[in-house]
Amino acid sequence: MAYNTDGPGDDHPVNTEPYSTCWMCQYQGNRSANEIVRLIMDGVSHMSMEALVVHCKYLLDNIQIDSNVSTTEMKRHITEHMLHPRVKLAVQLHDLTVMQKEVAKCCVVQDIESGERMVNPQAMRAYLSLCSQVSGVYKMGEDKLLFTHATQGGNT
Repeated sequence: MAYNTDGPGDDHPVNTEPYSTCWMCQYQGNRSANEIVRLIMDGVSHMSMEALVVHCKYLLDNIQIDSNVSTTEMKRHITEHMLHPRVKLAVQLHDLTVMQKEVAKCCVVQDIESGERMVNPQAMRAYLSLCSQVSGVYKMGEDKLLFTHATQGGNT
C-alpha cells in the first residue's frame, strides 16, 4: 500500500493491491481508522459483536463521512482481518458461546412414545467439549500471546 504525499490528501492511500477492498485495512494508520481500532480493542470483550459493529459504524460515519463502510464490512474486518489476540480471542468466545447455547437446547430431549425427558449423550458430550474449549480460551489469555498492548499503534 502506497500513500499519496502530494498535498492535503496525504492520508489517502493509493491502492496498489486491487484485491484489498476493506476500508479499515486500506486506511490502517489513518487517524479515523485508528479511533475505530481503539473502540474495537476496548469494546470487543465488553459487548456483543452486533453492538460493537453498530458502535464502530456509527463512530466511523461521524468522523469519516465518506468511508461508506457497511455493517457487514465492519464485521468482516473485525472477525476476519484483525489479528490482535484480544480481538481473536473475543471472536472465538462469541462464536463458541453461540454454539454452546444452541447445543444446550439439544441436551435434554423428550421421548416421543413415553413423553419421558432424558439426556441426549451425544449432545451432552458436544456441550461439555464446548465448555472445555471456552475455558481453554479464557485460560490462554492475551498476555501469553506475542502481541503488544492495545494502546500501542498498528494492531489491526
